[in-house]
Amino acid sequence: RRCVGRTGSSPRADATIAHARTMLDAVESGQLALSAAEPELTTTLAESQRLVSSSMTLSSLHARHAAAAGQWSEAERWLSEGSAWQRGAGEQADDLLTLAAVRTGQGRADEAADARSRSATLWPDNPRLAYLRPEVTAG
Repeated sequence: RRCVGRTGSSPRADATIAHARTMLDAVESGQLALSAAEPELTTTLAESQRLVSSSMTLSSLHARHAAAAGQWSEAERWLSEGSAWQRGAGEQADDLLTLAAVRTGQGRADEAADARSRSATLWPDNPRLAYLRPEVTAG
């Protein structure tokens, strides 16, 4: 198995993954309410997972979705699955920002700050740093 970060296994998979990522970006940045995005986001993630090879996982996207919904244990489960794979610095940085959001939601500010700091070290120009909630990205 391998973890899918930036691409899927087909043009259609790539398109649905990009669409899910864009919707999650809009939710995290406050441009779109999760309640408005939820039906389409859930459908898009399911379609993306269906389109990629059975040996691939979209754990980072599933974790971001769960974190946006405040489902902390579900987000942790997806992050744990994703951490088992060898991935590039950008994907690791994104997962660390998602972990920072989870830790913030759990009231674990010190751990959130640590995850955010490690993320910024891996990818200082990550666009998610600019729009995640201030309590997640303050450091």
